[in-house]
Amino acid sequence: FPKAYKYMIHIRDSIVKTYNKSLQEKLIQIYLADQKDRIEYDKHLSKKHYTDIVLKKATEKLDRNDLNRIGQIDSIIKIHGYPGKSLVGLKYSHYALIIILHSQSNKLINYFNLLEVAVHNGELGKENYSYFVDRFLIGTERRQLFGTQYKIINGEIIIFPIGHPDHLDERRNNFGFPKFKDDLKSLNDEIRKNEMK
Repeated sequence: FPKAYKYMIHIRDSIVKTYNKSLQEKLIQIYLADQKDRIEYDKHLSKKHYTDIVLKKATEKLDRNDLNRIGQIDSIIKIHGYPGKSLVGLKYSHYALIIILHSQSNKLINYFNLLEVAVHNGELGKENYSYFVDRFLIGTERRQLFGTQYKIINGEIIIFPIGHPDHLDERRNNFGFPKFKDDLKSLNDEIRKNEMK
């Protein structure tokens, strides 16, 4: 057992050392900027009396920054391909996908094959990929498959239409999701908790 354990640690360490550290740091920087912008944007929407002008300015700023971030991701992809698990590690393998998801919906088609290959090669998790599939379908005015896409209006969750709902939980299970009703309950609990703050 001690020899096997040491060998596993050795393998783990040798894999970790092969990660592209500068690319990890770049992805972290892009991801954190994306999240900061979205928190700021959500603050505008959470105010009871926001004006159309305030919302328009906030939306324009978010769109501008999203465009800049997707440009950075495109540059990374051009050099490295999709920055997945073997290049940056499992923890950071979905960061580029998040930025892609936040790009304009009519541009998502450009990433379809890239992400499909990344999933097939084990560079990106199926669960993360399912968010992309749903967003792509909704963006092309079709029904989502996994129930990952929704909007919140006045504290109420509005789920975008789901195709073949009878098999929803089966699909979700195959892609690593909990049952839809459990996910929805967690989301509702989170909203209620935020309302009480």
